[in-house]
Amino acid sequence: MYKASAYRWFFITTLFVLTTTWVDAQEPSYKQITTRDGLPSNTIYSMCQDKEGYMWIGTGNGLTRYDGSTFKKYKHPKFRDQDILVINNFYDRVWLFNMAGQVFFVENDSLHLFNPANLLTNKTVIQLVIDKQGRVWLGGRKFVMVFSINAAGQYILEKGHLISPGFNDPHFLIDEQEEVYVFIVKHNATPGKMYKLDVFSDSYHRILPNKELSGFEQFRAFQFDKGKAMLISTTSNTIYLWENNKMNTLSLTIPDVNKKKIYHTVYRDKDLNYWVTSNNGGVWGFTPSKEPINPHRPYFPNERLISKIYQDNEGNHWFGTLGGGIYLVPNIHSQFYSPQNSDIPVRQAFSIEEGKNGDIIIGMAKGRTWVIQKSGEHFNLPVEKGSEINDLCYVEETDILYCSSNTGAYELVNYSGNPPIITDRERVVSSSKELRRGYNNEIWMGHREGVVSWDKKIKFDFENRCYAIYQESPTKIWMGILNKGLFIYEKDSLWQHPFPITTLIKDINKTKDGTMWLATNGKGIIGFQDTSILYQPAPDITSTEEIIVDEAENLWVATNLGVLKVLAPNYNTWELVDMHDGLVDNQVSSIYKQGDTLWAATYQGLNFMNIQRNFTDSNHLTVVIEALKGMDSTYSLTGKQEEVFELPYWENQINISYSAIAFIGHENVSYSYSLEGYEKEWFTTSSKTVNYQLSPGNYVFRIRGINPDGLVSNKEQRVRFRIKAAIWQTAWFKGLLLLLAGALMYALFQYRLRTIKQQEVAKTALNKRLADLKMQALYAQMNPHFVFNCLNALQSMIHTNQQTKASKYISSFSKLVRSIFENSKQSLLPLEDEIEFLHLYIDLELLRFGEKVSVDVDVGNTLEEDVFIPPLIIQPILENAFRHGLLHKKEGGKLKVSFELKKEVLVCIVEDNGVGRKKAKEMGSWRPTEYQSSGLDITQQRIDLLQTNTQVENVKMEIIDLEDDDGVCQGTKVKILIPVLRE
Repeated sequence: MYKASAYRWFFITTLFVLTTTWVDAQEPSYKQITTRDGLPSNTIYSMCQDKEGYMWIGTGNGLTRYDGSTFKKYKHPKFRDQDILVINNFYDRVWLFNMAGQVFFVENDSLHLFNPANLLTNKTVIQLVIDKQGRVWLGGRKFVMVFSINAAGQYILEKGHLISPGFNDPHFLIDEQEEVYVFIVKHNATPGKMYKLDVFSDSYHRILPNKELSGFEQFRAFQFDKGKAMLISTTSNTIYLWENNKMNTLSLTIPDVNKKKIYHTVYRDKDLNYWVTSNNGGVWGFTPSKEPINPHRPYFPNERLISKIYQDNEGNHWFGTLGGGIYLVPNIHSQFYSPQNSDIPVRQAFSIEEGKNGDIIIGMAKGRTWVIQKSGEHFNLPVEKGSEINDLCYVEETDILYCSSNTGAYELVNYSGNPPIITDRERVVSSSKELRRGYNNEIWMGHREGVVSWDKKIKFDFENRCYAIYQESPTKIWMGILNKGLFIYEKDSLWQHPFPITTLIKDINKTKDGTMWLATNGKGIIGFQDTSILYQPAPDITSTEEIIVDEAENLWVATNLGVLKVLAPNYNTWELVDMHDGLVDNQVSSIYKQGDTLWAATYQGLNFMNIQRNFTDSNHLTVVIEALKGMDSTYSLTGKQEEVFELPYWENQINISYSAIAFIGHENVSYSYSLEGYEKEWFTTSSKTVNYQLSPGNYVFRIRGINPDGLVSNKEQRVRFRIKAAIWQTAWFKGLLLLLAGALMYALFQYRLRTIKQQEVAKTALNKRLADLKMQALYAQMNPHFVFNCLNALQSMIHTNQQTKASKYISSFSKLVRSIFENSKQSLLPLEDEIEFLHLYIDLELLRFGEKVSVDVDVGNTLEEDVFIPPLIIQPILENAFRHGLLHKKEGGKLKVSFELKKEVLVCIVEDNGVGRKKAKEMGSWRPTEYQSSGLDITQQRIDLLQTNTQVENVKMEIIDLEDDDGVCQGTKVKILIPVLRE
């Protein structure tokens, strides 16, 4: 605990001092990142960028990773201190240590403590480096330790060396051959004696034995390349450069704004610029030739201390502070003025003009005008006219500055005088939008009703606004009129140009090839000759304000998306200078090019930048595929884009998350993506996730970033994955299923075949049984007893000489016999024929019974339709009534037969008032068995068999014994229900 606290005190007192306040200074265009944006702390100690483009930031509240929009914080349960002092990306792995001296590294998107065999538990690490062999070099108070990786992949202590108490803290340096040097300074020795420690041989070697470096009792080292480093002597306040195995003083002249300079941090960026922080406040930048980037004042002068400087792969500069968060500067050569950092009167700027001696004059909101001199001094003109200064025009020969505003126009004679002479022109125009200097210093004004010369000698009344004027020659003037198009005043004649455009024209210019250029609000910029459009570059940029042509015939255009540069001579290649490149705002009202400096008037302030640098493009936009999610699992893809991920079949609902690493304008980034193996076309989205529901197979997800300018990055990211098929989705399993299905179908076929054969056998047996029953029924109706009775009755008629009656009887008997034989051959019989057959039978029976029995046959409504019934069903019931019920009645026997159709059912009721079944059985029990009637039993069996026959179903027979209230038998009723069958 004591060592950690002591080191904390050492680090803070080394980095943090009070500084004076700097006022009245322009600033670089920057994006300030603080805790309000998600940064864990506004205290920044360290920063680095990994191979994928993420920025890793060590703060006073832990480690965080940043992609331009989202911060991801990394924690570890064994953190003893949240202050992350140093972060470095060594060989594609991020390493860091905190204020307590603990060492950590990031792997598989999580933080791991580095403490092999607990050898670092009581150590406080203040230096860390990884060599090309993967060995970890750690240095602290009085020690150096080296860890290597053994065959099992474990870190082991290769060499631990305790530095002599006579030496100070070690500093590591990697030389051109990627070997590690350990620099140490001996305490209480001759100042400037540095030593190189060979940790593997326990030897010390004096560095530069022939040169002493003054005041090197204490120093801090900052390596910026292999074999190259900058060192600060914290006692002599001197900066040294170690290069080519030599130590030289680095001469960087910092203005003595505060005489007591104390240097804290030095840094050399990828552009070879030098950066130095001191207690003067802010940070000073120097070119490779050691000239100040901004000779007048430092960057961020109001920040007490810039603790860390870093340049990322996009060229952005990151300035970490102790308390102010991070200043992200996309272009160190771009600065801006605002009311917060200068005496510029208002923020919004609308027009720019070059005055005398190279002055830059700015027309602003609230009718204010501001002047910046080449010396860097600036002042306000003591004039406030109108709501905004729309345009400016300076004539050097007369030293007159012409100004146009929403309330009129005026001129300033000797604008730099005190005070300037003001001449109003409010009576000429009530509102002026355009000023253009013509030949012979003639000034033209565009206003709400047309165009007028300053001297009022020439006036064009269009009854509409004019925003654009261009004088091509002493006798030819172009004018853009709202809703009317182009007009030309030539040789005292006004005529409308036939070029077909009515879009609002904001500016007109011309290149040497004869092309006329229009800046429009709606169609962007248009280049034409005669009436033909030759060029229309950057079609997606539709709102433009102003066009200027530089000495190389390139076009510079003020637009609502930044400054558009169109390259000559083909005018089909263009670049967009926007907030990515240092503009404080993309809404540009006016531009002016002064040598290598581009001035831009925006709604957020006045910008100026060096335009010799390369501007960023879409190729710098990196997209990282972060995670692949299934239904139950998440696969981190960070650093694993080359792997092929295998997912089980149930993980087929896929979610893929990704993010563009873009630190400026991240909110306007979109994505173009496609899933190979599922879809062929590319889709565009602004979402950071995409979802799929997929079948088993191989897939490749491809994605590219689209920057805010609409340019698609040529850096494509991919993730390959395979959804494995379930066992039932595999080819062999499907083949097995087909085989089993074939076997099952064969078994079913064989079973069906056996069933059909069995049904055929059963049907044959049924038909045989029905035939047998028919024969039995036929036999029952033709039984000897019936025939004997009939013949006996016939004999009696003949003996009694009743020839007519006998003849009729014979006829009826013969018809009955013929009907029995014919009907027995049919499966179904018309009901009408069955009733006729029953009448024949009843007539024959009545010859025997005489007047003892009366018969009533009621056919009801049955003969109205063609109805069919099985034959030989009802007659046995009538026979049973005569033979068993009515036979024992001496007189008064009654038999009633009725038929009725109820819906689709034929109801037949046979009712007699005979002695009943019980009495008839008793009275007939003396008879021989062969004479007992079996017709009723045969009928019931036929009904049962007919139930299984598909031709006739649901045939029912019900026998009811009729009794009076005392239980005395009154006869028998038989009810037969037969479904209606139609031919």
